[in-house]
Amino acid sequence: MKKSIFIATFILLYVASVNGFLFFRECVEGVTSWPTQCCPLFQGSVCGENQGRGYCAQKPYIRTVGPVDVTYDERYNSPGFLFNWTCQCNPRFIGADCGICYPGWTGANCDQPHMVYRQDIKKMSPQQVQRFIATLHYGKTKIMKDYVILSTADRFRRIYYKFLDASCYDLFDFLHNYATRPFNSGAQEFFIINYAHGSTGFFSWHRYCIVLLEKVLQMCSGDNDFAFPFWRWELETNCSVCNNDYVGATDIDGKISKYSVFSEWRLICGNDYSQTVCLTEECACQRERIVRLPGLNSARLPTINDVQRCLSMPYYDTAPYNRSSINSARQCLESLHNTVHVYFGGIMNQVHMAAGDPIFFLHHVNVDRMFDEYIVQNNLRPENYPPTNVYGHGPTSCIDPLFNCVQHRQMLQPISNLGVTYKLT
Repeated sequence: MKKSIFIATFILLYVASVNGFLFFRECVEGVTSWPTQCCPLFQGSVCGENQGRGYCAQKPYIRTVGPVDVTYDERYNSPGFLFNWTCQCNPRFIGADCGICYPGWTGANCDQPHMVYRQDIKKMSPQQVQRFIATLHYGKTKIMKDYVILSTADRFRRIYYKFLDASCYDLFDFLHNYATRPFNSGAQEFFIINYAHGSTGFFSWHRYCIVLLEKVLQMCSGDNDFAFPFWRWELETNCSVCNNDYVGATDIDGKISKYSVFSEWRLICGNDYSQTVCLTEECACQRERIVRLPGLNSARLPTINDVQRCLSMPYYDTAPYNRSSINSARQCLESLHNTVHVYFGGIMNQVHMAAGDPIFFLHHVNVDRMFDEYIVQNNLRPENYPPTNVYGHGPTSCIDPLFNCVQHRQMLQPISNLGVTYKLT
C-alpha cells in the first residue's frame, strides 16, 4: 500500500456515507488529540454550506443505547468519540463533506433523478459481462485518494492504531468485516449479535451498504450507470457462473484459475485473528487469495419453491427477532442466504472474509431482489418496520458502523426510491 499512518492513542473507526466509507484522510492525518472536528471543505466552503449542501454541527453522542458490555466497543456510538463536530448534510447530499449525491440523484446540484438497472447476469451479453468484470477489477485496484481504513493488532490496549490506504472495492470488504467483529467489553471479545446479520436489520444493512458501494464504483470508474448484476441461484442446481466467463473457475483446492482476473485478487482482511481489527499486510502481494469450493460439501442451493415459501410468510419479522423467529420472511430468506454461503465453502463460508469474493455480490444482490419483491407485494413502508429490540437492528437504530445516521427503517421501501431497478428480462 502507498502509505501508513501511525497514531498512538485510542482511535474510533468511523465509516461515513459514500465517498466517506472510512476515515476521511484530512480528518485523521496528524491528529493526536480526540475528539476533534471533521468538517471538510467542499469547493472552498465548509461542508458545502455556501452551495446549500450541509453545515458543520456538533455530533450527537447517543445513537443507539446498547447493553452495558457494548459501551466499551470502539464502534459504539460511532463516531462520537473521535469527532465531536461533523458535516450534517441536507437532503440529496451525503459524504464526509456533503460533496456526493444521495443514491438516486445526480447532477452538479444533485437535483436530477438517476436510475441504474440491476440485471440477471446470465441474461447479459458477453460484452456487458466483461464490462462489469473490468469495472469491478478496476475498483479493486484503484486506491481511494481521500479515505483510509483502520488496521490494529490490539483492540484492548487502544494504542498503535494504523491507517492504511484501500481500494474502492476494499472499502466495502473492510466494512462488512468490521461490522461482523465480536463486541469488545474491555476485558474480552464476545458474540451476542452483529450489526449486519441475525436479526431484523439483515436486509437493510446489506441494501444500503451495497447501494453505497455501487456509488463508489460509479465514481471510481467514471461510469455513472454501473450497477451490480444478480445470479438467480434458486433456478440452478450448481454454480453456472463459476467459470472464467464470469467469476472464475476453481481447481480442486479452491484456487481461482489463472485465466480469470480474479486469480489476482487478495483479501484486504485475512484470517480472523482475535482482538484485532483487520490485521493485514501492507503489501497486497502478501495477502490471502480467494478460495472457493462450490458444491464440495453437503449443502445444496435453495430452490424456487424454498424462495416462494419465504415470500409467502405473513410477517416481515417476528419476535424474538433472531434466528428463532417463526413466520418471519426475514429469518426464512436469511436462512436460505446462509445456505448459499455454506454451499460455496472457502471464504464465502467465513463471514468476516466473504465479501472478498466477487460472487458475494451476485448472491447478495439476488437476495436483495427477493427482499424488494416482498416489500412490493406487501406494500411495506418504513412505518411497517417491526419494533425490534435487538441492539443495532431496531427501526430507529443507525445502520452501523456508518458515519452518518441512516435508520434501518428507511430501507423498508421499494429500492426504486434509491435509484435502482431490477430487470428480470
